[in-house]
Amino acid sequence: MDPEIVFKGVKKDYDRISFQLGQTIAKLSEITFNKFGRFDENEALKNNLIGTKNNHYDYIVTELESSLEFIGKSGHLTAVQIKKILKLFNNSKKIVDLKRGSLVHYDLADHNLRYNPQTFDLELIFDWESAVSSDPMLDLASCPTWTTLYEREKTLLKGYQSIKKLPDNYQDLINLYRLRTVIWKIVHNIRFGIINEKRLKKLSNALLHFNI
Repeated sequence: MDPEIVFKGVKKDYDRISFQLGQTIAKLSEITFNKFGRFDENEALKNNLIGTKNNHYDYIVTELESSLEFIGKSGHLTAVQIKKILKLFNNSKKIVDLKRGSLVHYDLADHNLRYNPQTFDLELIFDWESAVSSDPMLDLASCPTWTTLYEREKTLLKGYQSIKKLPDNYQDLINLYRLRTVIWKIVHNIRFGIINEKRLKKLSNALLHFNI
């Protein structure tokens, strides 16, 4: 069943799904690729999954400046904030540096999950069109940006840690990746006319970690 549409369990049942989702993110991180970002379509047609960016930083900042300008013109960011955000990412080149990218789903919303209504086990993850070669912390960071029935992040991290050790700077990475995720989601929200106070609050919360 789709937990976003039909969920008759309680918090511990939802936590079970979240824990297993964290475990799955850790397992997916063992699938690695050359290069970073979205997969090269021509290579994919040859049955080769190869990223389109030579380094991870270039993927993380793809369209960042134009996205910030778009949000600014819509009245939701000031010129000062935009300047600070660009500086923040520029100063983060070292911490986002990766030797190899891992399989990242990057759209782990509840409607892309299916669970067993008897056991509350996570059964299926689908809709892989946003999948990239990146940092597994990106999936951990982006999950709480989606609407959930209960708070998910702590349980998600526990699930991940049951399989794999978190990097020492995981919180810095999560804060940065969450901001990046919220930025592209705000652009999407504005373009489709679904921007609201709740979504803007996620942007302001993401910026608070950096005093912006």
